[in-house]
Amino acid sequence: MTCHNCEAPFDTKFCPNCGNPAILKRIDKHYLQHEFLHLFHVEKGFLYTVKMLLSKPGESIQGFLKTNRNKLMKPVPFLVFTSLIYTIIVSFFPVVVANKIGGGSADSYIDRIFSWFQAHYAYANIATSFFIAFCTRLFYRKYNYNYFEIMTMLCYVLGINMLAMTILAVFYGTLNVIVYRILFTVFVYGYAVWAIGQFFNKGSRKSYLAAAASFIMGYLLYFTTISLIGIALDEILK
Repeated sequence: MTCHNCEAPFDTKFCPNCGNPAILKRIDKHYLQHEFLHLFHVEKGFLYTVKMLLSKPGESIQGFLKTNRNKLMKPVPFLVFTSLIYTIIVSFFPVVVANKIGGGSADSYIDRIFSWFQAHYAYANIATSFFIAFCTRLFYRKYNYNYFEIMTMLCYVLGINMLAMTILAVFYGTLNVIVYRILFTVFVYGYAVWAIGQFFNKGSRKSYLAAAASFIMGYLLYFTTISLIGIALDEILK
């Protein structure tokens, strides 16, 4: 028998040269399920990652950066996967989407850009993390973390935020608007401040204040930049 992958001759169940099986298994639901999960490396501790990020976010992320990168799910796939979960759930609750998208002319580029990001939360989160990381780097410049390490930390933080938003979306129709906004602030922004503050210095109040400032300023910088781009496009292409 000749291997279909490397063309080496062999007479066993697997090619001794490249490991390719002699007979491939038929594609079934188990194969597709494994491939989908493998795409995001979900089989390598998604639930464990969520558990650790909810209980010890700072310590867990520091561990990923400094000692062991095999326990937690990788940061970018984690953010993309949680954003995908949110997108799927929100598709069943269109009132939430309508509530998030800002008003304005449907023909304006500002509205188009924000609407596109609303429909593609994974990209929106990645874009947002660039701005938050920039502000976080400024507020925590005395700590020995580079920009990309902070980006890694934010991927985990924003991923948990997406899960919190997913749960809130499910109960959106049963909650008073004011109650919803309070819960949103507590669980989404509150978690981010707690996680970022704990990551840098969990024993310092200033660390949590800096976390709140960097998170808020990062979002403001993000919205300001997108708005300016939209205004510029409206002026140039009108």
